[in-house]
Amino acid sequence: VGKSCLIGRATNGKFMSGRYVPTIAVDFSNPCGLELGKQMVHLQLWEVSGAKRFRTITLVYFAQKAAYLVLFDVTNCASWENVSNWMDTIDERGDDDALRVVVATKCDRNCIRQVTRDEVDSYIATRCSKYGRVAYVETSSKEDLNVDTLLRVV
Repeated sequence: VGKSCLIGRATNGKFMSGRYVPTIAVDFSNPCGLELGKQMVHLQLWEVSGAKRFRTITLVYFAQKAAYLVLFDVTNCASWENVSNWMDTIDERGDDDALRVVVATKCDRNCIRQVTRDEVDSYIATRCSKYGRVAYVETSSKEDLNVDTLLRVV
């Protein structure tokens, strides 16, 4: 869905083009600095594999996080369908007070978009009424669209 590309863009400002290497279980980035007003904030981004074979390993990494980002590819309905499962896992295993952010990736590819903004907005409204603290950001790692916005939301 573009998790590694988004983290690469956020941490070093570059788009990772070329050969795709899937994440095995868990990966994390070096902390990236973000200036908010007069304060410097350091974020460390953890990426958990979406592969079912790593599920028991990745569940360990859900505790004690300030925010959870759930990414989906707007050009792939199957990735959108998994958002609800990941959000349920966060609700079961994650911190209740942590922010949840649904992140659309590959938004530069609107000509082949399969998941509409209205679908996402409806889901977010339902989820917010049930759990609160859910945000939504549309991004493109390739075009560097809203990557800084996403970091500021977190």
